[in-house]
Amino acid sequence: MEEKKIPISVVTIGGPDVGKSTLVGKMMVELGKVSEKEMEELRKVSSQMERENYLYAFVCDKLRAERERGITIDLTFHFFETQNYAVSISDTPGRRDFVKNTINGIFQANIAILVLDPLTNNSKVHQEQLEELCAIIKISGVRHLIAPINKMDHESINYSQEKYQNYVKYYSDFFFSEIGFEKSFVTFLPISAYQGLNLTKLDQEKMGWYHENNLLGLIDSIGNPENENENNMPLRIPLQDVYKIGGIGTVPVGKVAYGKLHKGQSITIAPPLITVNVPNLESNHVPLEVAESGLNIGFNVQNISVREIRRGYVACHSTRDPPKRVNYFFAKVVILNHPGRICVGYTPVLDVHCAHIACRFAQLISKIDKVTDEVIEESPTFILAGDCAMIKLLPTKPLHIESNDKYPKLSRFTIRDMRKTVACGYATKIFYENRGNMNWK
Repeated sequence: MEEKKIPISVVTIGGPDVGKSTLVGKMMVELGKVSEKEMEELRKVSSQMERENYLYAFVCDKLRAERERGITIDLTFHFFETQNYAVSISDTPGRRDFVKNTINGIFQANIAILVLDPLTNNSKVHQEQLEELCAIIKISGVRHLIAPINKMDHESINYSQEKYQNYVKYYSDFFFSEIGFEKSFVTFLPISAYQGLNLTKLDQEKMGWYHENNLLGLIDSIGNPENENENNMPLRIPLQDVYKIGGIGTVPVGKVAYGKLHKGQSITIAPPLITVNVPNLESNHVPLEVAESGLNIGFNVQNISVREIRRGYVACHSTRDPPKRVNYFFAKVVILNHPGRICVGYTPVLDVHCAHIACRFAQLISKIDKVTDEVIEESPTFILAGDCAMIKLLPTKPLHIESNDKYPKLSRFTIRDMRKTVACGYATKIFYENRGNMNWK
């Protein structure tokens, strides 16, 4: 009997037009996940739209609006296997208008592929977005960052080893000195997404000077060593979306963050604390008896309307550490990019796993050192960009969040305001409501 492969999640991120969708689409073609009939149809569509250069991107970008505008709007998931792992790879939007979808993808991932386009190094917009993505990665729980330097086939680069090494130095200074990533956290490699060079096999002709791993091999070598520990924890599944399917009923979808979900199991959905039965579940249209940590799944729930549950809710074990309603929580927050003073009463939107909920800064508890957590100032009257603080946060609507010491994937959040990420952090302690006492009315 063939040994079951461990599931891992990979997210592909980057700014607009860096080649994310092309990279994922080309990989799927090279791995035989796209039939020749489908490719012929895509060639026809891309030619009719006069977007031949988007041929492989159209493998991922299926919406009419995406193809007409040449952008990615929604998350798409694709599946393949390496020697050791069953991989779910997501293609995310590059434009800030759709950053909520990008954050969802990052928060679900074990590995992030941050596609770099050296032709945009001098762009202030791209630089700001790169900083924003790195800030999200730092608190996301992503275990490794693969940084492919794309467009090595461009005439201004022409597969040059010298130029590649200069790009690596430039991005290394940025990642390690400015962002603060550990050197062991980041792996660079030269690629041409459109030509398919160094994606699933090493290019021996154009870039014969590069002798390390290709992208597929890197994913396989990094993997997800913590999967078994996560399998043994109580169930937690942040819901990415909820569908009503004719003949089946209400079907939530999401990635199993912790624990296992069994066919026929009872679960409790937070924050409304609705307990339901799960008669069926599947992954990538394959029926399952049990779904383990790391797997993206859809599951049918009985006796509940699609209007009663929504994106951002969390499916939990009904008896092992069952969920409770959150009243407020303490969090460690790093202010990244805010133009003014932040005081008590500030109410931005928090992106927590798949949820997007406004939360009020109810109390500034203390300013602390980012690394040591040593208290610098008790009860500050305001905090500024660059500060790290312990803050009491009060959700304005029902929200399920966990503490970082118990379920770190469900504790992390980013704070968005003025259409940009202004802060990030994680919950350190959760305070649950007494029955009948709800501060988020």
